[in-house]
Amino acid sequence: MDLEETLSNHLTNFLFRSSPQHPSLIIAQPSTYTFQTSPVVQWLSKRKFSSLLTLALLSLSYYIIAPSIPCLNREPRGMFKKRPDKTTTGLINATVDCFANSTVQALASLPGLNVYLNDFFSTQSALGKLLEDRRSNEEPHNDTRSSDLSVPSTPLHEALSILLSQLQETIYERRSISVWSFLNVLEKIFNSRISKSQHDAHELLQLILETLEKEYVSVQLFIGVNEELFNDSPVSIPQFPFSSLSINQLRSVECGGSSSLGFDHMAIYSLPTPRKPFISLPDLIKENQREVIEGYNCVKCNVLFCIDVLSKSPDPTPTERENLKQLKKLNVTLKINDDLPPSLQAFVDQTCKRYKYQLKSTLIRNHGLAKPPKILPIHLSRSIFLQSQAVRNSCKVEFDEILALDINESILEEAQKFIDEKLKEAIQDAKERKPIDNNSSETLPPNLLFTEDEKHVGIEEPMFVENAGQDSEDESLSSNEHIESSNTVTNADNESKNLESSAKVESETSIKKCTYKLQAVICHQGSHRIGHYECYRRKPHYYKTSTSNEFLSDVPELLFKAPAEETAGPPPETPLSDPSPEVDESNQDIPSDAVKSPESSGSRFRRRMSSIISMPKLNDDNSPANSSDQQSKPTRKLVSSSVKNPFWKISDSKITEYKLEDVLKDSGAAYMLFYELLP
Repeated sequence: MDLEETLSNHLTNFLFRSSPQHPSLIIAQPSTYTFQTSPVVQWLSKRKFSSLLTLALLSLSYYIIAPSIPCLNREPRGMFKKRPDKTTTGLINATVDCFANSTVQALASLPGLNVYLNDFFSTQSALGKLLEDRRSNEEPHNDTRSSDLSVPSTPLHEALSILLSQLQETIYERRSISVWSFLNVLEKIFNSRISKSQHDAHELLQLILETLEKEYVSVQLFIGVNEELFNDSPVSIPQFPFSSLSINQLRSVECGGSSSLGFDHMAIYSLPTPRKPFISLPDLIKENQREVIEGYNCVKCNVLFCIDVLSKSPDPTPTERENLKQLKKLNVTLKINDDLPPSLQAFVDQTCKRYKYQLKSTLIRNHGLAKPPKILPIHLSRSIFLQSQAVRNSCKVEFDEILALDINESILEEAQKFIDEKLKEAIQDAKERKPIDNNSSETLPPNLLFTEDEKHVGIEEPMFVENAGQDSEDESLSSNEHIESSNTVTNADNESKNLESSAKVESETSIKKCTYKLQAVICHQGSHRIGHYECYRRKPHYYKTSTSNEFLSDVPELLFKAPAEETAGPPPETPLSDPSPEVDESNQDIPSDAVKSPESSGSRFRRRMSSIISMPKLNDDNSPANSSDQQSKPTRKLVSSSVKNPFWKISDSKITEYKLEDVLKDSGAAYMLFYELLP
């Protein structure tokens, strides 16, 4: 008897006999009862056991695979229609793209970058329009420079604007895009490939900012070199928001002399973390503004010694008297790092040797911001290099939402003069020689871009180690394990006391307060060589008007964006109601041209540069309509969730809402902080 017949016999021995009052299951004797075989029994009798097994396997497969199929795993659309800040666009991590994903997500959190990009494209468009107008007004056979001129191309600006417009689009259901459309443009610019062994978000950000600034300078020089063509219609270019200057100056503890004031260009503010359990960000900045350097051969100290001994000499020679006169004259303006004339330097060396003067001076190095940027990325360097290995510094850097910096206004003026002089020199140099190829990679850091053979060079690895046991071991390492040199940086508070008072008076002369607000945090979880990057990105504030159901954002909409067909996902539907709690912000002034609705995002094609400049501003506050309808002006209510949970934690394509206090607690993993200057 086969399995089919056995199953049929067992089923026919059971009858389910029910009445409205007492349903019951009774065993029926085949000889006593007669019944009609049910359709189920007939179906089972006609099928093999393999059919049941196949059905079970198919059901189990569906249960396992269904969550991975997007069309079968969509969240209810109503969930996201309630709040426009529930989620944002994620980025696909196909291999090890988290370092790039976190970097561009942090850039998407910066409203000031949107303002710069819009102004920059408007300037670029205005230049092109002026050149076209000039060509159309020229005589056909007139050989002029304008016929051969063209506005420099800026492919990375365009690629960044397109990517940011996609990341900033208001969406109501989850979606993810790829960062490689942007990275491929970067590779094409330099005819190189991003190394697969390079996963440092700091290095990538440095390359992006340097390339953007290079494109910016090319347009800036184009305006300066051809300024005579634009005399009738002057064109201004916005300031590059990441550009800043740092100041460097050395002071001698022994003689009180100082070095000449030096300015260094800076796009990222790098701060080495101390070997402490924790430190606040303001204290870390203050500590890095002053370093003590020992073992320096100070020129001014040597000159002062020679002046002193020669002045006390009872019978100086004519040569000594002449050299003494020159030394006294030079000493008035002498800097500690100046070079003396060769003959005078030889005399000073001989005099110091004769009197056995071998003083090595202690210097105080003052370092800080001379010209603050509009956008301040702070890199927290967490590597400690010991002999042939690098380990993690586990110091927790406690940062706040608001960062206040003191800027010396007199130094700020000197920094601006320095920038103006350098720009004039660059314009003059560009007029006299052939412009440098914009695609040249000579000035690029060699540690991120490689040639086709990907020749290995030394790179700065991600600055983290793996476990707490190694952290405690690192903390116990003594300072004598560091590589020593004649210019070792040490803790010499006693030697610098005689400079504290003068520095305090100097800092209080004219101080400008610059206040920054936290916009994004890039964190690294893992070991020093491997791990995972995540980004805390500040949400925009969303508002809802009283006259419509549209949600508006306070982030300026990017004008240069991707075509509608390139954006992923269907356009969001306007919600019928907003059950989320709201905070009345009707008295808050929001620029009307800086808001966007979810309906318009992704529904318009990318505006070309020729049309950007001619776009009229929407809802101008000075327009007659607004002046006559002040009383009927619609009020705006702030969606409170964008204040209660002001951040997204973005781990590639996974998006989670976060409170501010939770973001500030992640101080041990913080790798880069992005602050934006408040007006």
